[in-house]
Amino acid sequence: MTDAGGYSYVFGIVPAGATAPAAGDGIASDLRLVPHGALAALVGTTPPDRRLGTAADLLQHDRVLTAVLEQGTPLLPMRFGSVLADDDAVVHELLDPDAERYADLLDELGDSVQYVVRARYVEDAIVREVLSSQPDLDRLRRAGHAREQASLTRRLAFGGRVVEAIEARRADDAQRLLDGMREATRTAVQAGGQPDQVLDVNVLVPRTRREAFEQSLEDLARDHAGRITLRLTGPSPVYSFVGG
Repeated sequence: MTDAGGYSYVFGIVPAGATAPAAGDGIASDLRLVPHGALAALVGTTPPDRRLGTAADLLQHDRVLTAVLEQGTPLLPMRFGSVLADDDAVVHELLDPDAERYADLLDELGDSVQYVVRARYVEDAIVREVLSSQPDLDRLRRAGHAREQASLTRRLAFGGRVVEAIEARRADDAQRLLDGMREATRTAVQAGGQPDQVLDVNVLVPRTRREAFEQSLEDLARDHAGRITLRLTGPSPVYSFVGG
């Protein structure tokens, strides 16, 4: 973590004329806006007597940005730990060089929030589905190829075929879920990692459509109950869509 004392800690970029949320503790105890043209940086001060990077600092970072979202203020969030030497550096090193790009991003993303949607297969249900649709696999199961007493070679071969059959369903199931997220304006799909993973996606949603989006997820969860479980996290700042 950055070893800094009394430096300017940047939470995010907002339109000039915005209102800073209520001050908090630590890095949020001296909240202020550093303006530059049509933009302003929401800035705090790093603690002068300890290293930056405690759990309390991270909590304050999240609290401040959440408060900005709740105010309805357009926001480009900065990653945790964004520190510059002083407020002049905030202007000359952060805002001024990329002012046009930041203004465009605020117009494009500032009135949106981010959700994370994770979908997982219910293991027993998807295995039953695969076996019922592939009689040859079900015959192998009934012949004992999945039992502990079976040879390792047979168990591995059987398990591999089941995983392949599940994999063949994943793309269609993931697309159906994405199609059901009617209020989303953009998605950033994360690479798969686990056999039961159907979808892991960051979703951009206009603030005015938050309730409708959350309702669409409830509808999807109901439609896929017993086969796929859905987990929704958010709303949060649009970290995954602002780029570097």
